[in-house]
Amino acid sequence: MSKYLLTAAAAIVLLGAGCVRSQPAPEPAAQQEAATFIDPSASQLPDLTQAPQAPPTAADATPTIPIPPPSASPASTDAPPILPPLPDDKGDNVNASPRPSRTIVVTAKKWAFEPAEIRITKGETVVLEVKSVDVDHGLLIPALNINEKLESGKTVRIELTPNEAGTFPMICNVYCGANHSSMRGTIIVE
Repeated sequence: MSKYLLTAAAAIVLLGAGCVRSQPAPEPAAQQEAATFIDPSASQLPDLTQAPQAPPTAADATPTIPIPPPSASPASTDAPPILPPLPDDKGDNVNASPRPSRTIVVTAKKWAFEPAEIRITKGETVVLEVKSVDVDHGLLIPALNINEKLESGKTVRIELTPNEAGTFPMICNVYCGANHSSMRGTIIVE
C-alpha cells in the first residue's frame, strides 16, 4: 500500500509543478507546414536542392524601386562636364581672389602695435598676421572695414586689398589696461 501512496504523491507533485500537460500545445505555423503529409505515390515531391522560401510578410507588400545596373562605359554619363573658371580679357581667372603679394606680421602687446606703421600699395593684396602676446586686444581700422578681437596667444589672419590711397589709423578697441588709449598705429596706402 505504501507503494501506491508514493506513486500517487509523486503524480500530485508532478501535476502541481506543471510537468504533465492536460492538452497538447498547438504547433506553430512553420511546424504545421513541415508536418503536412506527402503522398509518396504522387510525383509532386518537394525540390530539396533549393532553400525553403519564407511565407510572405507585410514587408513583402512594400513596392521596391529597381536599381539599374552600372553602365559598361563610365564615360557615357549624361551629366554635364565640370568646366574650368572663365578667364577675363587679360587671361586672368575671374573667380579667383588675388594672391597676397606679401604677409605682414604684426604683434599686439601692452600698449603698442609693432610695427606701428605699415605701408601698402593701392590695389596690393596683403595678409596681416596679427598676434597678441600678453592679454586680449582688438584691431579696429574703420576705413578698411576691419574689426578683429585678438585673443592672447592666438594669431588672426586678415586679408586686405585697399582700393584707395590714404592714411588709416588702427586702434586697439578691447580694453587692455591703463595705457589702452595710447595703443595706436597707422596703415599708409600709397
